[in-house]
Amino acid sequence: MSATANTAGNKPAVIPPLGTLHIVQSRGVKSYTLAIVREPNGRPVVVFTRKAPSADTHRVTLADTWKAGVCTFAGHHFAHHCAHVDAVLSMLAAGVLPDPAEWLAERERATLMATLAGATKSLTAAGLTVGPLTPITV
Repeated sequence: MSATANTAGNKPAVIPPLGTLHIVQSRGVKSYTLAIVREPNGRPVVVFTRKAPSADTHRVTLADTWKAGVCTFAGHHFAHHCAHVDAVLSMLAAGVLPDPAEWLAERERATLMATLAGATKSLTAAGLTVGPLTPITV
C-alpha cells in the first residue's frame, strides 16, 4: 500500500510508505501505513492511511517547531489533539520517525540524481558526450 500526493493538480505521485504503525487504544488496535508528502505550500505532511476494515486517511501537519501539529481527523478538530499527532510527535522525539522536511529533501535529491543519470545515459546512447552532473544548492 502506498500514499499518493497531488501537487497542484498534476498527476498524483506515488509515495513509498515509511512503514506500518499500530495505534493501541482502549477501543482496540488500528493499523496505518505512514508516508511523508509535500503539500503544494511546501510543508511536509505525515499521511496515515488506515488498513482494513476502512480506508481512512488522515494528514498530520506539524508546526514549525515540530512540537505541535494539526490533523484532518475529526476528533482533532473538537478536542485539539488526537492519536495521530501524538504518535508523530512521540516518534520524532524518540528518533524513530525521520525529520519530515529532511527526509523529503533527501528523497527529492535522490530523484533528481536518478533523473540526471537517466538523461546522461540517454544522451550518451545517442552519441553525445555529457560531463559529470552534480546537484547545486539554490
